[in-house]
Amino acid sequence: MKRLMAICISSVLVICALSACGKKDAGNVFEESESQAEVVEESSEVPESSEESSVEESSAEESSVQESSVEESESEAPEDDSSREEAAGIGEEDQSAELVQTSDNEFEIWDTEEMENAPVLEMNRKYLVRHEGGSRFIAFTTGAQNGESYTITLENLTEDSKDVYAILLDADGNDIKPTEKNNGHNPISGKNIPFCVAGPRGLVSTGMSNELEPNTTYYLRLDCGPACDLVLKVAAPSMETAVAETADTEAGAFNPLLDKLAIEPGASQSTAIPLPLNTTVMDASPYGRVYFAFTTSEEPGKEYKFTVVNCTVGSKDIFGRVCDAFGNAVDPTERDNDYYSYSIITPLCIAGSSGTANTGMINTLDPGTTYYVYLDIEVGTTYALRISTQDEAEDEAFPTSSTFASAKAPLEEDDPFYTGSNQTVATMLQPNIRYYGTCSENHDWVAFTTDAAESLPFTFTAQNLTKGSDYIHVDVIDEYGRALEPAERENTYYAHSVDIPFCYPSDDGKENSGISEPLHPNTTYYIRINGAAGTDFMLLIGPPEKEEPVEEEEQPENDLIFQEAFELNETQVRFVGDEAIFIDEEAAREALKPVAEILLAHPDHPVLIAGTTATVGTQESCVNLSDRRAAAVKDLLVKEYGVPADQLLTIGLGYADDIFKRGKDIDSNGRFVETEGAKNRRVLVLDANDERAQKVLEKRS
Repeated sequence: MKRLMAICISSVLVICALSACGKKDAGNVFEESESQAEVVEESSEVPESSEESSVEESSAEESSVQESSVEESESEAPEDDSSREEAAGIGEEDQSAELVQTSDNEFEIWDTEEMENAPVLEMNRKYLVRHEGGSRFIAFTTGAQNGESYTITLENLTEDSKDVYAILLDADGNDIKPTEKNNGHNPISGKNIPFCVAGPRGLVSTGMSNELEPNTTYYLRLDCGPACDLVLKVAAPSMETAVAETADTEAGAFNPLLDKLAIEPGASQSTAIPLPLNTTVMDASPYGRVYFAFTTSEEPGKEYKFTVVNCTVGSKDIFGRVCDAFGNAVDPTERDNDYYSYSIITPLCIAGSSGTANTGMINTLDPGTTYYVYLDIEVGTTYALRISTQDEAEDEAFPTSSTFASAKAPLEEDDPFYTGSNQTVATMLQPNIRYYGTCSENHDWVAFTTDAAESLPFTFTAQNLTKGSDYIHVDVIDEYGRALEPAERENTYYAHSVDIPFCYPSDDGKENSGISEPLHPNTTYYIRINGAAGTDFMLLIGPPEKEEPVEEEEQPENDLIFQEAFELNETQVRFVGDEAIFIDEEAAREALKPVAEILLAHPDHPVLIAGTTATVGTQESCVNLSDRRAAAVKDLLVKEYGVPADQLLTIGLGYADDIFKRGKDIDSNGRFVETEGAKNRRVLVLDANDERAQKVLEKRS
């Protein structure tokens, strides 16, 4: 008990120290964009403290002390309700001791069955509510201003739980109707109108009222079935808050309150994984949904394209949606699917198990604001997600690839031929080379990249080499999953419901061709091959008249095995903050597996592993950190896969020496953007003989 009292006293001191940090202008919940980044704040992903000293207030040592204090207070808390209230200080006489602080900006509370004994929340602060089931009460007191807009946001963190209803009551037990709400629940048989309804899917639910009396205590009755954990916040834009400006961080920052519960990253909106723009993330979902956070640029009216690929053959469709920090769905401006339903949100994209990408576009997002992508997905399904924007002005920085297949050099004519099972892992081919393969039971995917300085048409030729087999269907697809229509073709295939094929060769052994409209230069296109399993085929990309080999200059002995630097950023490999220790070594091992395979297949090719960091902290400390992380990747490749140690060079670049394209992690106001910082915390793999690697080594020599 003495220890708990000491913790409570420390909490009060921290609150007083932080109270001078200013106000948050939350505005109307459904209109004010700047407040949206405040409601859903921090996920369980661990940042690098050496990089984010200007973002986080407390040091790693202070966080460790706070976490250990929380664990001690929890272990001493009795199990029954009465003694638990006593341990938490819940009671009418000493309301300042009702809350158990778990970090500078997060509090854990136990609700109560008696309305008059309800713990009183502090405004504009996020709480973890340990709900034990049934009806429980929590209170808050309004400020002195008339007509204030009060928003209540609720999030259910517990898998497979029931919906949680938040009913707002006055001191006499009369229910208060929300002025606005984003749930469709209406009263049945005279029951109360819920302010918020938080389902077990991790999506935030919000209600707002601008009709509450000033200087008045109101009560939230939280109704649910079994026990569950909730995230709750009551916000008012004009009221003082103890949360510091720098502590109101982006999604993805370390959250000891949620981390203590072992909440999986991406399992809910509060734990959304930060996804940098123009970066592909590929993973398998351990649960039936996954959340990502991204921050828009400062440019208004910008187009954002959301592309999802279902990488698991035979799985259910993946539904992708976008919502704001209050859980409000954002309607797509354009989409490539025609899905329509009366009862659910219009999906932005739907990715089927053929492996073809599906894309939706939104151009109505507020600038400089954090939004959330929600994927409704079958457990165990592997997916790929990319948020693309129009390219910014060209700079001298070298591009990188977050997709391993497109980072590798394309197959040579005498290389063993293979295909990918979806668009993300399509095998890269070269024009003017005949490739021979065999159709699998599913769709087969290959790709190629145009390198012309101008837009030119391409010819696609296919040949069915198996007598007695069915026709082979060959389509050309762009990066967003849209099928291109041929400008000319030799086949007369026509259908109302499927794509028009470029090639449609039969078993007569004759070649069949189609010619495209001019394709964009320096752009990757994908070829989807659909034929009966076991059917042999030939595929040729390029004008037939250029088929004959042209005498070329002799290539150097060590051709590059990577066309672009392959980046492993925070969406693929995550480290403990300020350490070169993998958060999930098994996940890191899986991400490095294709790298190890290509290194083992080319033992004579030296490879450089370069680490980079976000633009926070001193360059010296970031060089040291990135150097150690590059070495950790090397050690994993050597120990787990047997890659020769002398084949791998490592170097740390920090941020100042990074010559590759970076996420814009500092905005125009000098604020750190976490979702872009996630792109810059990366490890790059490229040929040591590459000119880019040589420039890196020169910078550090």
